[in-house]
Amino acid sequence: MIKLPFKFFSKSNSHENDYLGLLLKEKEGILFLIRIVANSTNIIAKERFTFSNSWDNLVEDIDEVLYRLELKGFKSPEKCIFFVYSNLVDKYKREIKKTYILKIKEIVKNLELKPLGYIEIHDAVLDLINTKEKTPISAILIEINNALLNIFLYKNGKKLSSEEVENASNIVDSIKPIFQKMKVDTLLPSRILVYDSKNIEREVSEILSYTWEKDLFIHTPKVDIINEEDLTNSLIDVFTRQLEDKIVKEEPIIEKKNVMGFVIGGDVDKKIPRIEKNYFDKPKQFFSGILLKIKQLKFSKNILFIGGIAIIITAFFLIEYFFHKTEIILTLPSQVIEKSLIIDDLQPDISTNSTNFSVSKKTTGSTEIGEKAKGEVTIHNFSSSEIQFESNTILTSSNIVFLLDSDTKVASASLTSDASAKLPGKTKAKVTAKNIGEESNISANNKFKIEDLSDTDYFAINESAITGGTKKEVKNVSEDDILALEKEVQKKAKTYQKNKIDSEFIKTHLLINQLGSIKYGELNYDKELGEEALALTLKTKADITYVGLNNSQLHKKILPELVKATEKNYVVDKNNLKIKTTSAEQIKDKYIFDLDIEARASQKIDLSEFRSDIKGRNVDKIEKILSKKYKIEKLEVNVDFPIGFLRKFVSLIKKNIDLKVLYN
Repeated sequence: MIKLPFKFFSKSNSHENDYLGLLLKEKEGILFLIRIVANSTNIIAKERFTFSNSWDNLVEDIDEVLYRLELKGFKSPEKCIFFVYSNLVDKYKREIKKTYILKIKEIVKNLELKPLGYIEIHDAVLDLINTKEKTPISAILIEINNALLNIFLYKNGKKLSSEEVENASNIVDSIKPIFQKMKVDTLLPSRILVYDSKNIEREVSEILSYTWEKDLFIHTPKVDIINEEDLTNSLIDVFTRQLEDKIVKEEPIIEKKNVMGFVIGGDVDKKIPRIEKNYFDKPKQFFSGILLKIKQLKFSKNILFIGGIAIIITAFFLIEYFFHKTEIILTLPSQVIEKSLIIDDLQPDISTNSTNFSVSKKTTGSTEIGEKAKGEVTIHNFSSSEIQFESNTILTSSNIVFLLDSDTKVASASLTSDASAKLPGKTKAKVTAKNIGEESNISANNKFKIEDLSDTDYFAINESAITGGTKKEVKNVSEDDILALEKEVQKKAKTYQKNKIDSEFIKTHLLINQLGSIKYGELNYDKELGEEALALTLKTKADITYVGLNNSQLHKKILPELVKATEKNYVVDKNNLKIKTTSAEQIKDKYIFDLDIEARASQKIDLSEFRSDIKGRNVDKIEKILSKKYKIEKLEVNVDFPIGFLRKFVSLIKKNIDLKVLYN
């Protein structure tokens, strides 16, 4: 929309009970036109707008929105209320931060507004909950403002804490440290309220899908969304009530108070210079100057008549130039051309991007660690000869295996002095269980079999308990963990290759995926295979290579081939080509590409000539006029003009004819 050098409406003509509401965020805003009549408050217009250059061009951005509304017939009010997010407000001074207040003052001065003050979004949310639930609020409030989050902790209607933090790619990464900080002094309520002035389903989904630790919340927190409509209505309700309270409390002599840097109870300081915003003034001054000069001359009625005609023609031209818009949607026949080509004389361009990747996962391997039971046994030898047992000789008791710690020699048996009985040779020896674990701990006085020897000749007995065996299971790094991380880093690299390609390269090239590659550097694991660990991290660097054919060079090759198959008076639009690489091969320094091409050829039309053919024409006769010259399958004409009967005619100004061409 082109701005006129004047306005059709002025603030002085606006409804006396109309108010301008401005909801300001970090990068965007919403403008409301609010009308209060009797006990009814209505939003008569609402416009969302994005800041063109952060807050630097905010005056121009708001002026542009007001201008669009005035073209729709809405008048711009003088009285203004500002709605702001908490990150704009100093939480200790309870004032709008200096950076923002200076910009708001600039808005007030340049747009000739009378400020009534500001309302914090956070207060409107509290008012909404209190009105609905009639009980003191106990919840965590999360306010989302683009890249910033404000988090409030409430218990029984009392605010216990508030924090501001940057919004990470996953909101949980931002709010979890704040929750841990808040829970030091109090238990966190199991309710989270999330709000913004637009859709926030992604953030809420991330909070809901996260498994919160038991030390943060006793119960899984319930997450509620305060939608934009409820938030807007609550803002308007709070504003209306505060406005009513102000009117009731006003005294005949109003004391001026500085709120938010504005003067409340009187006009804005008149010492501040104003920027003239009545667009009618300059045309009025121009024509008044002409009329004044005419009055100073001696003139005839013919001069007045000619002057009047000139003014009428000028006014008509201005209206025609700025307001008479025509949209033409033209559907033309087309020819679909499909062709396969082999290109072997083009060198592709190569773009390489290096980046670092880091992936982690919980380990899935496990192993048993512990101590072996140790003790002492007495070995008995009833044979008639001495015997020596080597270290690691197996001794078994109740299926529990023990090993001798060292070589042990046992003397032969002997007879008593009266030869009535045989006495065994005996030797004490240290033993260690073969396996770790508590099951190797045994009580005293157990008999041990020694390997496969006869237990009538050889055996051992532990005269005291054998103890010290322990066992536990620990997590460690498995081969599956290593393979899983390698697959994950490959997946990340492929996603990066697909999504992070240089935008300028993809605009000017046909990407040849068959020749692209990913080369990984050294794979660095923070733990080794089998090492005890709860988590494993892999870090590596990847060189990602993109291969592409330059579009302009490629089009020079394929367009002549397509023209051969094109019907007479048809032309192939190079912007309407679909090119698919079915195969690509590199043989030394030569490249061969197999391409499938789908093109659409259409009737050749000179758009400038086309506009000349229809400008100023009667809408009902356009199709008949055009059908003699062009093959038209469908025609749709939409005329936008404030003067009713002229909507039957196409714009006289060629630039005001918006032509959209579609093809069947």
